[in-house]
This record gives sequence, C-alpha cells and structure tokens, in this order.
Amino acid sequence: MHGKNTDVFVAGGGIAGLVASLSFASLGYTVMCVDPAAPVTDKTAAHADMRSTAFLQPSKDLLAEIGLWQRLEPYAAPLQIMRIVDAGGTEI
Repeated sequence: MHGKNTDVFVAGGGIAGLVASLSFASLGYTVMCVDPAAPVTDKTAAHADMRSTAFLQPSKDLLAEIGLWQRLEPYAAPLQIMRIVDAGGTEI
C-alpha cells in the first residue's frame, strides 16, 4: 500500500483485529491490518491454533452487519457447554 492513504491502522491480526478491520472497511474506510506473524492456514502446521471461538449474540449481529456472518454460518454450531480453564494453576 505504499503511496496510498490509510484511514485506520490496526495492529494485530487476531480475531479482534480482523473483525475491527472488517468493521471499519464496511464503513468505507481504507484499512491496513498488520501482524508480526504470518497467518497459519494449514491445520497440520507446527503453530496451528485449532482452538474454538464462541461468539455471543451481539457479536453475531455485528458479524452479520459487516457481511461476515453469512460466510461463517455454514461452519457455526450452537454453544452447548462452556468450560473456562485458567492456565494459572489450581490457586487463584
């Protein structure tokens, strides 16, 4: 994008950064989203992150508004159980 103006610069290509980028872009802003690591697109790659992500209703509404939910919906399933695991150990 050298030589072009950018309205919004998003640092971070995780879920929050990508959704923020798409949200601004859907409003007509020119967006640049950067992340220091290249995206892992192969689930068998060494650093593939196969975690699930739960989006609650307000998130689903936003994703629909920016035109993304329609693409995600075929892969979505209702949340049945949520278990939160703290990596800090057994003590608070």
